[in-house]
Amino acid sequence: MLQLTGSNSARAKTTNHTAILRLIYQNAPVKRSDLRQMLDLTLPTITTSVNVMIRAGLVRETDADETGAPGRKAHALAIDERYGFFCGIEMRGAKRTACITDFRGRMLRSVTDAHPCADYDKALRSAASLYRKLLKRVGLSASDIKGIGLVVPGLVDSEQGILTTYPGYNWLDKALCADFRSLTSYRGPVRAMNNTASRAIAAQLFLQEDLKDADTFAYLFVADGIACPLVINTPLISKSVVGNGEIGHMVMREKGALCSCGNRGCLEAYSGDRAILAACTEARKNGKAPVLASNTKGCDYLTMEDVLRAQSDGDAFVSEEVQSALTTLGIAIANITNYGSTDTMLIEGKLFDREENRKLLTDTIQKNLYSMYHSKTTFRFLPADPLSGARGAAAIAILNAIEHYAG
Repeated sequence: MLQLTGSNSARAKTTNHTAILRLIYQNAPVKRSDLRQMLDLTLPTITTSVNVMIRAGLVRETDADETGAPGRKAHALAIDERYGFFCGIEMRGAKRTACITDFRGRMLRSVTDAHPCADYDKALRSAASLYRKLLKRVGLSASDIKGIGLVVPGLVDSEQGILTTYPGYNWLDKALCADFRSLTSYRGPVRAMNNTASRAIAAQLFLQEDLKDADTFAYLFVADGIACPLVINTPLISKSVVGNGEIGHMVMREKGALCSCGNRGCLEAYSGDRAILAACTEARKNGKAPVLASNTKGCDYLTMEDVLRAQSDGDAFVSEEVQSALTTLGIAIANITNYGSTDTMLIEGKLFDREENRKLLTDTIQKNLYSMYHSKTTFRFLPADPLSGARGAAAIAILNAIEHYAG
């Protein structure tokens, strides 16, 4: 694993504080002696910083004995989850989901507005309403919230807090963080990020035990769109996500199907949930998917659950549509892996709830890898979680608190 290097210079005091806190968060319970080795700092420097963090309520000592040697017991260190609360909001046109977590990312409560909303201002008001609703239900005030994270599909300028573009709904150049502050009067830190990139940050913060042997990983998320940001898995978390990973708009077929971005032949137009649902909806209407039609009689619109059930029940059209989507997606992932293999690829999407779909995807990937090249990538499927976006949003708020801790 790559290591973060500290400094004993007085001018680097803030940097050292942040580096120490970050490593405690990722490695807890962790010994002071281990921190000294990881950062190449003196033990007095470590001790001084840790004592400040303990007094501030960010860090606590655990009951775990650091050495096991006779004499005075030295305790290991862990993050104090009681430090404060964080709010995460995933804002999509299809729905908005919000949650409140503690400092360790454990969720206290969540709320969802599942009403489709194509208008940015209305969607933002919905997000603000969910935030206020959460505070009331959990019994907190705005001052109890240490930070808020807002995540949206598309291209996001995290430094400026601006949603550059959300092609599916034509949301362009929106001052996301400033607009949210204006609606809620929240005075604490507000951060914005692409919704899949935030899921990768959540994995890095909360799944570190599973990723500790991975110097790099990718996070593939399939919903209406498809994204796969790459992550350099080092203690420098805030600089580790390489782009938004908008692979959904790589062109798979020249002059192919029209994509929501306005281009043709994009991966998203063949393998995204929206594309699959559109094809199945048309087939149901035209009598080409009888099992799906029977299963969803009286339903105004289809869900991915409906599609997977029809696939399981043997609907030939649905099965062929899903297989085609997975094959195209598998080829795209193989191309990505051929270009830059990561140690691990985490994969999340409702499409992968069925084992046969997971197998078809991985088989297609393996079949299309460069035969002379033996990829080291491990593909790991995560359960489809409707709250993973909100949790990712909370993660970027927690990360901001870690990265900007001055001591």
